[in-house]
Amino acid sequence: MGENFVDFLPEEPGSIEDIATFSRRAGGSAVNVTIGLANLGEHPLLRTRIGQDPFGQFLLATLADHGISREYIEQDETARTSLSFVGKENNTKSALSFTFYRHETADTQMEANVIPNEVLANIDWVHTTSVGLESEPTRTALLKLMERAQAMDCQVSFFPNTRGQLWSDPDVLKNDFDTAIGLSDVITGTIPELVAAGYEGTELHTLSRELCELGPNAVFLSVNDVEAYGYVCNGALEGEYHHDGFEVTPKYPIGSTDAFTAAIIASYMNDVDSLEEMLKSASAVASISTLSPGAITMFSLKQSASSLYRDLPWSD
Repeated sequence: MGENFVDFLPEEPGSIEDIATFSRRAGGSAVNVTIGLANLGEHPLLRTRIGQDPFGQFLLATLADHGISREYIEQDETARTSLSFVGKENNTKSALSFTFYRHETADTQMEANVIPNEVLANIDWVHTTSVGLESEPTRTALLKLMERAQAMDCQVSFFPNTRGQLWSDPDVLKNDFDTAIGLSDVITGTIPELVAAGYEGTELHTLSRELCELGPNAVFLSVNDVEAYGYVCNGALEGEYHHDGFEVTPKYPIGSTDAFTAAIIASYMNDVDSLEEMLKSASAVASISTLSPGAITMFSLKQSASSLYRDLPWSD
């Protein structure tokens, strides 16, 4: 459950005000993770809300192309679909800049308790993203879904993705993230995003331990788009592992953490019993995602990730 965007990605490097041509892509972390899971062999449902406008129709068509059910994708008769314009000074994630058009858009208007209890009783995992926390009623809907999923013994994961333009009060952002992290079993993310949200540990182990003290059992961090780190404080995978990454030069880092997240969840769903195998697989998928504009176009290809790591747990 989470946000959706139509992303406009730059055709050439530069700041947004200087870029003449953009390419349209389906985006938003929740959309990217859903499509990533589908193309890694899982069968996810997506809970989001889009506008009845041409951009919403584009998102629906893209999701249909990837076999995603429309059952819990609502269309708003009045609110528009969220848009994002991206600037890229160079090929590093830190060089990306975002301008959002999201004031009272459809994905800010999601109501609570749309997913029936009988659906939650028959699924294993609920993944949520953070952007919806900045607006009501979606904030309440996200947190209530996490609470209900925990009560139904689903595993719950959360991606604390910081977009400073969307939160006017850093204290509110930190409080919302603390609440969502406390309702989660697994956290995925990056150090810059977490530090921007107010978490103090800049060293992998220290930051992960700080997050686990809020309630989760595991933290998985995508580092520099291609490296991978995992810290598990409870359960069969307890321990930590750092994978230095594969020999890939990122070209399009947008969405690489979503690719990484999809791979982590898919590993859990396939009962991967090695933290090392899980991190190498997630690193391979994230690395491949950086080679194509619009992460969902590339990290969907298991064959491409297997060119970096042959022992992908979902290759069959």
